[in-house]
Amino acid sequence: MKEAAFGLDELFEALEFSAPHTLFLSQNFEILKFGKVFLKSIPTLSEGMPFDAVFRWTHNNAKDSLNADKNALVFIESLDGKQRFKSACRKTKWGFVLHAAPVINANFHISSYHLTLKDFSQQDYISEYLFLLHSSTKSLEDANRLAEMYTDKNRALLESQEELMSTAIFPNENPNPVLRLSKKFELLYANPAAVQFLEDFNISQSTVDDDELKLNLSYVETHQLDNFSMYLARNNNTYLVNIRNTKTSDFYNIYAANISHFVSQVQEKEGELTKLNKRLDQQQAFYEYILNNIPSDIAVFDDKHRYLFVNPQGIKSEEVRNYIIGKDDFDYCKFKGIDTKAAEFRRAKFLQVMKTNEEVEWEDDMVNSLGKRQVMMRRMRPIHNPINKKTNVVGYGIDITERKLAEESVRKSQVRLALLEQFLNATSDAVQVANDAGDFVYINNAASERMGIPMHEIQRYKVSDVDPKFKDPAVWQAHLTELRDKGSVTAETINVNKITGETVDLEVNFRYQLIDGKGYIIAASRDITERKLAQTILAYKNEFQAILMGVANEYIDLQPDDLSGAIDSTLSQIGHFVKVDRVYVFEYNHKEKFATNTYEWVAEGVQKEISNLQKLPFEQIPMWVESHFQGKNIEIENTALLPEGDFKTILIDQKIKSLIALPLMYENVCLGFVGFDAVKKQRKFYEDEKDLLQLYARMLVNVNVRMKNIREIEKSTRKIQSINEELEKIIQAEKTVNVLAASFLTGTNYQAICEDIVENIVSQLDFEDCIIYKLEGNDLVKVAATEDKNKRKRPSVNSMTVPYGKGIVGTVAKTGKALLVPDTSLDSRYLADGVQRASEVAVPINIGKKRWGVIDSENDQKNFFTDLHVRVLMTVANMLSQKIQALDEQSQKEKLQAEILEINADLENRVSEEINRNLTLTKSMADQEKMVTIGEIASGIAHDLNTPLGAIKIGAESIRYTLDNLFHDIVAKCTESQIKKAMNRAIELQGELFVGGLQQRREMKEMNEFLLVHYPEFENAERSKMVAMLVKTRINVSQEEFIKEILNASNAKEYLELIYGMQIVRNFIQTILTSSDRASKVVQDLRSFIKDQRNSEKASVNLHSNVSTVLNVFNYELKKNVELIFDVDKSYFVSGFDIKLFQLWSNIIKNAIESLDQYKDRGMIKITAAENDGFVTVSIANNGPKIPDEIKEKIFDKFYTTKARKNGSGLGLSIVRSVLEEHNAKITLESDDSLTTFHVRFKKLDHSQPPKNEVEIELL
Repeated sequence: MKEAAFGLDELFEALEFSAPHTLFLSQNFEILKFGKVFLKSIPTLSEGMPFDAVFRWTHNNAKDSLNADKNALVFIESLDGKQRFKSACRKTKWGFVLHAAPVINANFHISSYHLTLKDFSQQDYISEYLFLLHSSTKSLEDANRLAEMYTDKNRALLESQEELMSTAIFPNENPNPVLRLSKKFELLYANPAAVQFLEDFNISQSTVDDDELKLNLSYVETHQLDNFSMYLARNNNTYLVNIRNTKTSDFYNIYAANISHFVSQVQEKEGELTKLNKRLDQQQAFYEYILNNIPSDIAVFDDKHRYLFVNPQGIKSEEVRNYIIGKDDFDYCKFKGIDTKAAEFRRAKFLQVMKTNEEVEWEDDMVNSLGKRQVMMRRMRPIHNPINKKTNVVGYGIDITERKLAEESVRKSQVRLALLEQFLNATSDAVQVANDAGDFVYINNAASERMGIPMHEIQRYKVSDVDPKFKDPAVWQAHLTELRDKGSVTAETINVNKITGETVDLEVNFRYQLIDGKGYIIAASRDITERKLAQTILAYKNEFQAILMGVANEYIDLQPDDLSGAIDSTLSQIGHFVKVDRVYVFEYNHKEKFATNTYEWVAEGVQKEISNLQKLPFEQIPMWVESHFQGKNIEIENTALLPEGDFKTILIDQKIKSLIALPLMYENVCLGFVGFDAVKKQRKFYEDEKDLLQLYARMLVNVNVRMKNIREIEKSTRKIQSINEELEKIIQAEKTVNVLAASFLTGTNYQAICEDIVENIVSQLDFEDCIIYKLEGNDLVKVAATEDKNKRKRPSVNSMTVPYGKGIVGTVAKTGKALLVPDTSLDSRYLADGVQRASEVAVPINIGKKRWGVIDSENDQKNFFTDLHVRVLMTVANMLSQKIQALDEQSQKEKLQAEILEINADLENRVSEEINRNLTLTKSMADQEKMVTIGEIASGIAHDLNTPLGAIKIGAESIRYTLDNLFHDIVAKCTESQIKKAMNRAIELQGELFVGGLQQRREMKEMNEFLLVHYPEFENAERSKMVAMLVKTRINVSQEEFIKEILNASNAKEYLELIYGMQIVRNFIQTILTSSDRASKVVQDLRSFIKDQRNSEKASVNLHSNVSTVLNVFNYELKKNVELIFDVDKSYFVSGFDIKLFQLWSNIIKNAIESLDQYKDRGMIKITAAENDGFVTVSIANNGPKIPDEIKEKIFDKFYTTKARKNGSGLGLSIVRSVLEEHNAKITLESDDSLTTFHVRFKKLDHSQPPKNEVEIELL
């Protein structure tokens, strides 16, 4: 089939000229030939491709119709559906011929094909235009038929209307609305079907609110009409309404029908018809635009040679174009008053076309209306008209005047060129001449020899055949433009001899020259090969250096895990650049005396050898070892010239033609070598190239040495991390106790505290589970339990009990002693709760001499638990027992508080009963108000007392526990001097006892380095223990003498334990003192708040201290859910009664707290002070609800309250006003949706006094 395709070249060229979109397909539907214009639309198209790989048939049976018929019309489109082609197909003996034309319409725009007007067959558009005219005519006929159909439907509608009238005698059964209205538009009757109609027209029993309906009723009455119909639309419903005027009666009958569905159908059909006509108009305008703008004259004739169409290029005058339609050329000559000779000639050509049914062509050489010569190439072509089944003829002409003139000019120029030919052939420089179109016109002998093109054949070549970049017309045009603008240009290029293939670097001088009005490019060139070679070598060296610089940058930050990939990448990069076929790295093992290929890159098609080159003994490669160990390269330009031997055999077996192998030297030791092999062709390595390759070898050495150092550092780091992890386990145990201390201080019930304990023990000590049991009768019942969800769990049981005296837990409860079971399989007391665990630890919880419960934990690992774990759990158990005792005491206190509140409530009720009888008791009631406030804050006061008391109890128990340990094991082993120093250090040490995190790691690192330098005799394990103990006792490296004294002592460990124990005791004593001060302060503030100084005199009052005292009283309420911002300068003093001011602040702050109670989210109270013009203003703001404007004026009145249901008396803010009057102060209130603020303004007292003890306000 390919041979047949080669025989069709000439036929295809002829067809492509008239139909650019031509396809030749084989019988197997392979693409044999295709028009070049297809590539603009489908760039991937190529000969030999299957048709289905590029196109698809728009109809499934299209391929079958091709095989069945010799002629067929089908549509094909690209696989992405963006281009569609209408194709006339003909079947032949060797395959199929497809004449295609792009489909241009609203769905397929011309831009989708990337074509210009020149890429289209002009007669195709004329056929499309005729078809469009036929389509437009057919659409008009369809519109007329549609109009007739709607007329018939309207007639049917009128008949339905008459039928409606006939059914009016049965209104209740009528499916359409039927109404009767009085002449006053009152509704007299409406049938059931009229409900929607009444709603749409706003008709009620008394009147009609629809103006248009009333207007039509009035029109019927005015003109005395018996019957009147109209169309009315309301609420997306369209009605046909008929009004019957009964003259003998005083009413109207209205009959209506809802025709909305029918109207929407009509509108939809009309809309579709409008879109169709618009689309046809757009297509017609498109094709007319193309035909009218084609730079050729186009005319279409009927079978009588009469004009059907002519474009502006054919007849420029619009008047004449309109006149000539339906007439022939003889009419044109008559109209213009010219000779009919041309008309007779064209008539003969027309008749020839009609007779032969073939295209004819001729040239008209004439003088145009401007008196200038004009040559037109004209063609007439028959086209079958599918509308009237007749043959039309398309005639078109192309102006070829310039081409004719150019041809004649060229002939003249050839004469002149012949005169210059002998001169040009004598020059040594190559001279080439081409025209504007890029066609070679002349070359001299030097150019002929250099190009490998005979001089007599040069006119068959274009510039683009020699220089491929000019195959792009845009590049050629840009080149011409530059030459025209500059006159001459010098450039460098490469010439390839078409016979020998030899390349030569040239420097070419281009000059643009006009000869007889035609442009020519004259190029004179000379050989610059040697100069270019030198430039190329320099550029190669610079580029190689840039590559090595990039490799160096990559190696700088390289990590060990990325080493292999980075070396493989750079071997590939350098191998490609230096144009070798194999690059490899070998490592020498000096200890075992062998070499191993560690890295290898090979070019495509080259065999990998790395698997064959592992652990090569030195005796097999003596030449390599000897040279490399001396730091010398191995360089072989041609392996074929080597003497016979094992060395040559190895290289020949690997098909190596040339190689260079450079040693990898480090401190005069050869670590290995990097080699570069040329396999496909021989090559020479130049000196500059060797220097750069040697530089790369040094890079490989440096990166490998650096990687080795990094690995050593990482190994040391991991070892240090292991030591730190062991130390952290010890420190973690101590931190666990400190973490749990917060739970004991803040917890309010033992259940929550126990749950917090088990959670923290699991998370802090890395336990798998933890359970707290409470002894109830003869059973231990689970109180709280948790497990690490990332590890194996014990079965989760909501209710878990252990018999007293049974199992590990029961035994501990019975004996009251802790048990550590390293291997449960060896202990008969172990009871498995569904899953056998490997180890277990349990400690008792004692309250006095009474057993309260047990803390228990199990683990899957044997020997997991240590004595340290036992000590930690015992400490937790002691703290828990103390907290449980404190909670029991708290419960008793809360009962007493409840009684106080009950008494206060009774007092408040009694005071309320006396208000109406004697207003003089207001002062007494104010005192009761203060007592109510005291009652309300009683729970807070109790909490503030219980917290420090609990801390005191826990501190005392911890001291007892610590002293027990010291006197049991430590003190007896220490000297009197050591005991004194430990006690003095505990008294003097003022700082943080517990340390962790970054600070702990930093201090341990410093201490470890210190001991390594000054005490190298310590083993690693012993040194690690000493580091941990020294840091724990807060001894740092600056205390060298003290460290020396401790470590030189024979009992260094016991000495450090003694120091640490004393510091623990000192710390808990300080805690007890601080807590007792806090409890005293709470009592002092409460006494200050409730005491009465009836006869006191005004004195200097510090606002900061005064307000702080009140805040301390309300501390508990504020802690619960209020964020406090307190910013009052300590330098502000006023003259006043401090107790009265207590009452002022307490009432405002109490109201603020109560206004925030309804908030679920956290509230805010902000207290600030500012000075201005000798006055100081205290502002108290809260973000509670807004105070309405109508309440603002009454809020300071006596007995006015908004809290009647909450036992509010209405005296709080009236007391505030009374206090302000006594102090000549003023108060203002601002309230909006975001803040409510009281501003209290005092005259500032210019006075200073020593600051009182500050009240520490601890708020969550």
